[in-house]
Amino acid sequence: MKKYKYALNQYVSDIIFPKERVKDKVQILEILLEASRYILSAPSLTFDKNLGSITLVVDKMSRLFFCKEKKYYSIVFPFTVNELDSKLFFQYQNNIDVDSQTISHAISIIKSESFNNKCSLDFTEPIYEIESDINEDFWIFIRELLVMEDGYIRYDMDEAGYKEAKDKGFEHKHPLNHFDVFYSNKATFKLGLTNVILDDDFIDYLNIKTDCKYLQDPK
Repeated sequence: MKKYKYALNQYVSDIIFPKERVKDKVQILEILLEASRYILSAPSLTFDKNLGSITLVVDKMSRLFFCKEKKYYSIVFPFTVNELDSKLFFQYQNNIDVDSQTISHAISIIKSESFNNKCSLDFTEPIYEIESDINEDFWIFIRELLVMEDGYIRYDMDEAGYKEAKDKGFEHKHPLNHFDVFYSNKATFKLGLTNVILDDDFIDYLNIKTDCKYLQDPK
């Protein structure tokens, strides 16, 4: 297993750890792309617990782990990782170079007003222009990102939420330590934990090559 850990700067930290929880796939893609671009820049910063960190884990599973104080979350990392002279390079499906230029174009597409327009032509036109001028596989790249399984899971130690639930007699509906699986309101659910976990524990929980953890009733 290979692990690459990076301290965050303020700009990237604000994107990865928004004030409100992650709510949709577009936001997940923006986080994935910004994190990938940041890793490619090979940052060398002093770790600041208030800004957090990114850890890229590459093994049979490939995931990004975002850790800040007692809030961690993880998403799948869909790109192939190559390393040369201590510098990382990313590819998708082994034939699309995922460099800073490709990432910048992808971010501009998913954040553009045309992405939310009712007319599909408004969305396809800028993609066609990029395919014609820069990368003929750009639509394949965007399409696969949009349909991929992102594997979102978050660990939270939520003292305020737990206290509110406990005061109402529902502490087991909002445990102090818990996982939030998925992010949209119609899909998300919590798995309670009996103790606080560290970032390395979180990585181990999701590592398919280590022993599984078991659920148990706390009552």
